[in-house]
Amino acid sequence: MDMSYTVELIGTDEARCGTIRISGGKGGPIGRLAREMQKQGLEPGLMDIRRDGVPVFARNMSVEWWAGKSTSEPNAGSAKLVRYAPDPRFSEVVI
Repeated sequence: MDMSYTVELIGTDEARCGTIRISGGKGGPIGRLAREMQKQGLEPGLMDIRRDGVPVFARNMSVEWWAGKSTSEPNAGSAKLVRYAPDPRFSEVVI
Protein backbone atom coordinates (compact mmCIF):
# COMPACT_ATOMS: atom_id res chain seq x y z
CA MET A 1 0.00 0.00 0.00
CA ASP A 2 2.33 2.71 -1.27
CA MET A 3 -0.30 5.16 -2.51
CA SER A 4 -1.29 8.09 -0.36
CA TYR A 5 -4.21 10.38 -1.07
CA THR A 6 -4.65 13.86 0.37
CA VAL A 7 -8.27 14.58 1.19
CA GLU A 8 -9.34 18.15 1.86
CA LEU A 9 -12.43 18.74 4.01
CA ILE A 10 -14.39 21.83 3.04
CA GLY A 11 -17.06 23.17 5.37
CA THR A 12 -19.13 20.60 7.24
CA ASP A 13 -20.26 18.30 4.44
CA GLU A 14 -17.76 18.32 1.58
CA ALA A 15 -14.59 16.34 0.86
CA ARG A 16 -12.29 16.47 -2.15
CA CYS A 17 -9.46 14.24 -3.39
CA GLY A 18 -8.04 15.29 -6.74
CA THR A 19 -10.94 15.59 -9.14
CA ILE A 20 -13.35 13.57 -6.97
CA ARG A 21 -15.63 15.77 -4.89
CA ILE A 22 -18.43 14.65 -2.55
CA SER A 23 -20.89 16.98 -0.83
CA GLY A 24 -24.25 16.86 0.89
CA GLY A 25 -26.08 13.71 1.88
CA LYS A 26 -26.08 11.69 5.07
CA GLY A 27 -23.30 9.81 6.76
CA GLY A 28 -20.49 12.35 6.38
CA PRO A 29 -18.37 12.96 3.30
CA ILE A 30 -15.21 10.96 4.11
CA GLY A 31 -16.71 7.47 3.86
CA ARG A 32 -18.73 8.45 0.79
CA LEU A 33 -15.58 9.84 -0.83
CA ALA A 34 -13.67 6.61 -0.06
CA ARG A 35 -16.47 4.50 -1.58
CA GLU A 36 -16.43 6.70 -4.70
CA MET A 37 -12.64 6.33 -4.94
CA GLN A 38 -13.05 2.54 -4.86
CA LYS A 39 -15.87 2.70 -7.41
CA GLN A 40 -13.64 4.68 -9.78
CA GLY A 41 -10.92 2.03 -9.42
CA LEU A 42 -8.24 4.06 -7.62
CA GLU A 43 -5.39 2.02 -6.20
CA PRO A 44 -5.58 1.09 -2.50
CA GLY A 45 -3.74 3.55 -0.30
CA LEU A 46 -3.83 5.71 2.79
CA MET A 47 -6.03 8.78 3.13
CA ASP A 48 -4.39 11.87 4.67
CA ILE A 49 -7.43 13.91 5.74
CA ARG A 50 -6.89 17.65 6.18
CA ARG A 51 -8.85 20.79 6.86
CA ASP A 52 -7.19 24.06 5.83
CA GLY A 53 -3.95 22.11 5.30
CA VAL A 54 -3.89 20.77 8.88
CA PRO A 55 -4.20 17.00 9.56
CA VAL A 56 -7.58 16.13 11.10
CA PHE A 57 -6.66 12.69 12.44
CA ALA A 58 -3.47 11.50 14.16
CA ARG A 59 -3.19 8.49 11.80
CA ASN A 60 -3.80 8.06 8.11
CA MET A 61 -6.17 5.18 7.48
CA SER A 62 -6.72 3.19 4.28
CA VAL A 63 -9.32 3.94 1.65
CA GLU A 64 -10.80 0.52 2.41
CA TRP A 65 -11.10 1.34 6.14
CA TRP A 66 -12.82 4.67 5.46
CA ALA A 67 -15.13 3.09 2.85
CA GLY A 68 -16.49 0.87 5.64
CA LYS A 69 -17.36 3.87 7.84
CA SER A 70 -20.16 6.36 8.05
CA THR A 71 -20.91 9.16 10.49
CA SER A 72 -23.79 9.04 12.93
CA GLU A 73 -24.86 12.45 14.16
CA PRO A 74 -27.27 12.26 17.11
CA ASN A 75 -29.54 15.19 17.99
CA ALA A 76 -27.36 15.85 21.04
CA GLY A 77 -23.66 15.17 21.35
CA SER A 78 -20.77 14.68 18.97
CA ALA A 79 -20.68 12.80 15.69
CA LYS A 80 -19.48 9.20 15.88
CA LEU A 81 -17.97 6.86 13.31
CA VAL A 82 -20.12 3.78 12.72
CA ARG A 83 -19.97 0.82 10.34
CA TYR A 84 -21.34 1.67 6.90
CA ALA A 85 -24.56 -0.11 6.02
CA PRO A 86 -25.93 0.55 2.53
CA ASP A 87 -29.62 1.31 2.33
CA PRO A 88 -31.21 -1.86 0.86
CA ARG A 89 -33.79 0.26 -0.96
CA PHE A 90 -31.03 1.53 -3.25
CA SER A 91 -28.96 -1.65 -3.61
CA GLU A 92 -28.83 -3.55 -6.86
CA VAL A 93 -30.99 -6.66 -6.91
CA VAL A 94 -29.27 -9.75 -8.27
CA ILE A 95 -31.57 -12.55 -9.37
